[in-house]
Amino acid sequence: MEFIQLLKNQEVTQAALFSVEGELMNVIIKDSKEFHAGDSVACVVNNQKFDTKIIKRQQHNLYLYIPWFDQLNLRERRKAVRTCCEIRAYIQSEQKEIPVTVLDVSITGLGFFCARKLSAHRPYKISFMMEETMNHLEVMIQHVQETEEGFRYGCQFINSREGTLFPIRRYILKQQLTKLEDV
Repeated sequence: MEFIQLLKNQEVTQAALFSVEGELMNVIIKDSKEFHAGDSVACVVNNQKFDTKIIKRQQHNLYLYIPWFDQLNLRERRKAVRTCCEIRAYIQSEQKEIPVTVLDVSITGLGFFCARKLSAHRPYKISFMMEETMNHLEVMIQHVQETEEGFRYGCQFINSREGTLFPIRRYILKQQLTKLEDV
């Protein structure tokens, strides 16, 4: 397990980095009584310092919100969490709109089901509604799995700016917070 330093009120606390999923980080510390939900905490990992906010404290576990920009550096070592969903969408292919169903989404890509076979390693435009926003993103199909009903595709977002991914980030974080409430 990797270790991380938490800096609060000029005090340094050693913590074990348990997981990073999307914009949510879980660390384990020996004594959590000085940490409370809503506190701002600076973290140092791999000689990089970034600010976080404590979302929840549960026994020795702290759940921290990591700003998207800072999370990019951690993402190189950890896969982005995929959040399950079932959202109607359309793929633009040769001037046609092909209906698909988005099955999961992450900050780096999405998975969808389509009855038709599409070409892998080719860019497509996908449109879907999420968080009351119509999203128009460009994806590259990286993985194709044939099923009895059609095809399941794994895609990576390409040519997307941070602002275009905001509704997806918000959706994922809301889903994670809902799961945290159940813990």
